[in-house]
Amino acid sequence: MKHYYFYHAFGLSLSSEILLKELVSTEDMTTPDIKITYGKVPKELDGNNVITKVRNQIAPNQFLLHVDKIARYYACNGNRIVVEKHPEADLSSLVLFLLGPALTAILCQRGYFLLYASAIEQDGKAIVFVGSSGVGKSTTATALVDQGYKLLSDNICLLSVDKSGELILTPSHPFIKLWKDTLEAFHTHRFLDGAIPLRPDLKKYGVILSEPSHYSQQSLPLKKVYILQNKIPELFKIESLNPTLAADLLVNYIYHYSSLKSDSKELEYHLDICTMIANRVPVSLIERFEGDKPLKESITLLINELVHDSNCL
Repeated sequence: MKHYYFYHAFGLSLSSEILLKELVSTEDMTTPDIKITYGKVPKELDGNNVITKVRNQIAPNQFLLHVDKIARYYACNGNRIVVEKHPEADLSSLVLFLLGPALTAILCQRGYFLLYASAIEQDGKAIVFVGSSGVGKSTTATALVDQGYKLLSDNICLLSVDKSGELILTPSHPFIKLWKDTLEAFHTHRFLDGAIPLRPDLKKYGVILSEPSHYSQQSLPLKKVYILQNKIPELFKIESLNPTLAADLLVNYIYHYSSLKSDSKELEYHLDICTMIANRVPVSLIERFEGDKPLKESITLLINELVHDSNCL
């Protein structure tokens, strides 16, 4: 008889044959929203509406991912992930791709609006840091957690509109991914001590935020959005954006935006959410040099702005 573990993530319940220490454990459940099992995975997806990329295929309500010498992942119908493990696979690498592209594919199949972003809680509301890979979303969030803020989500943020029309951020799970040199540069040794290598050959670590003071599991209204960009300005700057420019920029950070273009309804929904964000909450652009020193300086100034905003409430 198979043994299952039970978790919560992104506001959903999960049952899994695979131990997932990165997620929040919960009690046994009879009807989970998502079921994760080991099993055989199709070699390829069939049909006319299949988008084929280097190591994955996407079709309506289907996602197939192949990671060499790790596993093949099949996510379908917004409620099931099947993992076909390679004999040489290590568990940390297998989980990395399971909780990354495979789980995110399930969220997409459920029609959720996702941004490439990290988020923290301030005064019972969500502050979101949007940006491309490597721009410092996770580093910024971790530095703020180190200053007493609570993490809501790392790398992917799920936003929705509630019945009253308010924008709501649903937290993911208390886990954040950081490069080793970033952890050392920011002197966040209390996080480094409990860090888990994401892959044996990668100097990137996962940090489980086990202390309740470091992570919030509560869905919160959206308060503000910062778009992070590495440029070469004369000085670090935070610039408030008008709604039109903010919406145009936010579109670039919709998760798998290019894949949405084949579904006009889904595309329209995601564009509408970007416009809603831009019109309902302040959106600012943060520009800074690349590198640890400019990033540290920008985070210090960002903390000062957040404190100022909080004091003005």
